[in-house]
Amino acid sequence: MSSEIVRLKKEVSAYRNLEADNEAIFRNMEKYMKNNCVYSSELPEKLLETMKSVFGVAEKEIVEMFYPYGRYASDFEGLLKEMRLEEASVLLLEEDAKIEDVYRKLNFPSRQAFYRVFKNKYGIPPSDFRQMKKKK
Repeated sequence: MSSEIVRLKKEVSAYRNLEADNEAIFRNMEKYMKNNCVYSSELPEKLLETMKSVFGVAEKEIVEMFYPYGRYASDFEGLLKEMRLEEASVLLLEEDAKIEDVYRKLNFPSRQAFYRVFKNKYGIPPSDFRQMKKKK
């Protein structure tokens, strides 16, 4: 084999290892956020500082790590809000909780704020979302 082919194979192998490492880091970050951030009443800035410390990366890197996996927030606060909305959609369907309990559990500042961002993401208010999904 030519030295060029050997070099290219090494580069491909290194890229695959990096890709696997990024996947593992992403899974760890996602798990950490779900376990420690989604239900936290801490301010997003404080949660971000903790994440940066735990994983040793900047905010931009945290947000970019989630991008390939369908999370399109431009900052940590947006990413956290998106994850909270996803959790809200699960809670609305799996639990027989009141909508007020769901938005409070996930630390949305008010019912109006929760309805606004939920409708913005899903196109319908939480109450309609719950009824529509339960009919299916």
